[in-house]
Amino acid sequence: MLTIHRETADGMPVANAVFTIASQWDSNTPLLICKTDTNGDAAVPLEHTIADNNQHWYAPRFQSLNDSQSLYYLLTGAVPAGTSAAPEVKFNMKWSGSSESFLISPSDSSIPANVTFSGTTITICG
Repeated sequence: MLTIHRETADGMPVANAVFTIASQWDSNTPLLICKTDTNGDAAVPLEHTIADNNQHWYAPRFQSLNDSQSLYYLLTGAVPAGTSAAPEVKFNMKWSGSSESFLISPSDSSIPANVTFSGTTITICG
């Protein structure tokens, strides 16, 4: 699960902030649109269940990835009333076949100072 957390500069959660996730190669076609809850969190399921012939397994939500592949995504946020604009965040989402989990990290060095990454949580302050 990827969590996008939005809070004000003084640490108060921002509810109803809308975020869009798109591939950096096609930022005009959103892969997912999500909204923060009252705690300022938007939970993005990174795996989904696929059923075939009564068998169920989990797969990466956006694309099947292996250990040598990584995709870069662009997170953009709308401006809820009373808050400042959320910056665009470029992040890397790599599927690890060995641990069967995602690894989330900045995709370049241009991450704004008010954005932090921790595990699978992206926090945007301000």
